[in-house]
Amino acid sequence: MADLPKSITGQARAVFSDSARVRLMETDTPIVAWDAATGCALSYRFEVHAGGVLRLTNGLLGDDVLAVGCEPDQLNLVATLLLSGLTASRP
Repeated sequence: MADLPKSITGQARAVFSDSARVRLMETDTPIVAWDAATGCALSYRFEVHAGGVLRLTNGLLGDDVLAVGCEPDQLNLVATLLLSGLTASRP
């Protein structure tokens, strides 16, 4: 992934804790988080041959599932952008 400007990367919040991201690299299990502002559940799984997939479910999404591919080092940034977009588009 291309390097992003610091004005964007500096705004990422810790949706997934550092310890969860370390656990991701040490085990073959997904990591999960929950966002109180949107009510969304987030899960991320990385597979060597397929890459990483971040999934958002429930909350403002209702029955829909939003899945986005991203690398582990950009996980919190991508999660922050998606959650911010959901919050901004709330009716």
